[in-house]
Amino acid sequence: KAAKAYSKQEEQLLSFWRGFNDFADQNNTFQQYFKTRKPQSRHSYDISIGTGVCHIFILVTTRKKEITVGLYFRQKDRQSYFTLKDKKDICEKLIKGKLHWREAKKDSKLFVLNQFDIDDPSSWEESYEWIINHLQPLKKCAELVGNK
Repeated sequence: KAAKAYSKQEEQLLSFWRGFNDFADQNNTFQQYFKTRKPQSRHSYDISIGTGVCHIFILVTTRKKEITVGLYFRQKDRQSYFTLKDKKDICEKLIKGKLHWREAKKDSKLFVLNQFDIDDPSSWEESYEWIINHLQPLKKCAELVGNK
């Protein structure tokens, strides 16, 4: 079977997530609470947090030049999302900032976002740090609605 040919953007995303894994593997907080996963040539990266109601997602938006970190709730866990939204003030204190809340038919999510240009590899390490600094507070938010 021939190796998959990646587009320039897919190669860039794969490099970014490989770099994230390398950075996370050197970070004690990340190692204590989370596990890396195999990097893919996609815009998103999911992290399990030990709860059945949601998971952490990281999303690189190349067109808008943003990076997003948040909690993703499937439709069946929608009630947990609304329970957490009622605790918005607590979550925003944990995050130390404003959260964005989005409800859709199939899923719901809350997230923080930051400016990020994947075309500038010199900014990647700063973005890895920003991501990791938000993971533990997001996990604590998720724990407010308990485990399933």
